[in-house]
Amino acid sequence: MIPTSSGLQLGILDFGQFFAPQTPGDLIAATRRYAVLADELGYSRYWLAEHHEPSMAWANPELLVPMLAESTRRIRVGTAGILLYFYSPYRVAETFALLERLHPGRVDCGVAAGVSAPPVREALLPGFDVEHEHYAGTYGRKVGEMLGYLRADYPKGHRFSRGPVPIDTRVSSVWLLGLANGNRALASIHGTQFSYSIIHGATRQDPALIRAYRDEFKPSPELAAPSANIACSVICADSEEAALAQRDLYEQHTMGSMLVNACGTPEQCREQLLAIADKYQVEELVIMSFWHNLDRREASYRLLAGAMGLHP
Repeated sequence: MIPTSSGLQLGILDFGQFFAPQTPGDLIAATRRYAVLADELGYSRYWLAEHHEPSMAWANPELLVPMLAESTRRIRVGTAGILLYFYSPYRVAETFALLERLHPGRVDCGVAAGVSAPPVREALLPGFDVEHEHYAGTYGRKVGEMLGYLRADYPKGHRFSRGPVPIDTRVSSVWLLGLANGNRALASIHGTQFSYSIIHGATRQDPALIRAYRDEFKPSPELAAPSANIACSVICADSEEAALAQRDLYEQHTMGSMLVNACGTPEQCREQLLAIADKYQVEELVIMSFWHNLDRREASYRLLAGAMGLHP
């Protein structure tokens, strides 16, 4: 991957949110189109989030990864991220081992600690209570188990004589995604890549987390040195007026639960994005484009690619 003229790589984060009169099918078709465009323009990766709200076009992003990988040539594709609280670490490891076999060296296995709304929790995992002591510490344990399977370093006590089948394919790229210290610490301990979100309203927006990740990082089989990026939101338009109008619309829609990190013309967004990269001392940003209109979102990817000097 060739960085931008500024030395900064740019990826895309797609939440899968659609707005009437769009349908989930409309957004999925647009997502394929966006990924192809991102591949052509020189974006570094395309990530799909897992959310279970009715306004989301998908709740199982790993199923769309092959579609995007098969539609593109070189861009990395993956999840940001699988809500590991709800799933078997072995099953997640199996899924990403298969994706790695299908598209070697192009798949990002991203997991997160989100827990979704209570009705969704109960539907996904009956009896689940994130406050219950039985579940409170399960996420960190599940991360360790998943990585153990992916690295063929199985948890103590496992017996494979009658199953499960050992996983013989190592996933080349594992990311832990978060907005506070929990996943940061796990990424350092386990030697995975770390993506720090400054999009969510609850984020700490603390550069010290990136420094701590690097200072405490322990090398792993797939990663010899720390690797981090920042997930941020952007509203880019031909005019500042159009960008500000969209920002007002989105802030009303999210009621403060999501933050707009950069907004304005391509030149204004470039300066704001470079300032974010400098503040956190990272060489890659993964951007979420806050546009309701699918065509305007596509246009924003083109505008940002030009302003940032992306190279395919």
